[in-house]
Amino acid sequence: MPMISLQQKIESTVISWIESGDVHSSKEINDGLCADFASSIADDEDCEIVGVYDSEDIDSIQGQVSESFKLAVENDWIGHTALYRDGLFFDAEAPEGVSRFEDLSINQRAMN
Repeated sequence: MPMISLQQKIESTVISWIESGDVHSSKEINDGLCADFASSIADDEDCEIVGVYDSEDIDSIQGQVSESFKLAVENDWIGHTALYRDGLFFDAEAPEGVSRFEDLSINQRAMN
């Protein structure tokens, strides 16, 4: 049986969650179920679970972060859990991965 990519795993898990009727979109998964989603993926994949919920968490994420992102975290506008593998961050809305945690859609919405 061929291995599926992380992107395919994320996409199929999003579809499965939507088909179950528990959520309606990947955005809804990221808005409150992100930690559960990340845990469900990380169980089967070689990924690190990364969460940013307060200022101390910023130091734990890979790469540079902007002052805007730091301010958003300090003001509790951002609180999110994602997956990290091979230099990219992944979540329900970013199955292809992004290079910076703050570039995940949920974080961009909170910052703008």
